[in-house]
Amino acid sequence: GDEKKKKLEETGGLPSYDEYLNKVIETFGEDGREYLIAKLYQEIKARDDLILKVVKTRDEVVDDDNYLIINGGQQANVVINSYKTIKKYGEFDVKLSNSITSLIRKYLKNNKISYNDYLFNTKGLSVIVGRMNKALGVTGYGATNVFRKMLQTDSDKSGASPEERLQLAKELKHSMATAKKSYVIKKK
Repeated sequence: GDEKKKKLEETGGLPSYDEYLNKVIETFGEDGREYLIAKLYQEIKARDDLILKVVKTRDEVVDDDNYLIINGGQQANVVINSYKTIKKYGEFDVKLSNSITSLIRKYLKNNKISYNDYLFNTKGLSVIVGRMNKALGVTGYGATNVFRKMLQTDSDKSGASPEERLQLAKELKHSMATAKKSYVIKKK
């Protein structure tokens, strides 16, 4: 108890991503949307709210929606097409790992989500993530921003090289300058 608390105080109350995932499992279990949301952000590192329309093939990726392409065989893909993202960074297309693909399959099945439905039935994940963070006692970092901050802080703590940091910033889709300025939590 106390050790953990001390550790959280040292990072300004921000857990590492792994600690966060463990808290999510303890609080919500592994089959809920909370765990899936946290894993997706960890893997995709997207800036956008991950409001994903579930489709079978790439041919169905037509308008400026965001998509989850998933079918029988291969790994799922996430395509973020929203106008804001495209304008700034171009199309964003990520192949998901096997482990998260099977997590998604299970989630789709358990929640009876079919093609053309949205993976998370909501207009924005911020509300859900905000509630999640509150339940986990991780507050003061904004909702989905907490994911980016954890990734960034983890990378800084692991003594990531400038190249690795740059790579993460690229994946997090913002410049190193903002990364340094806004997210590094002072180590006392």
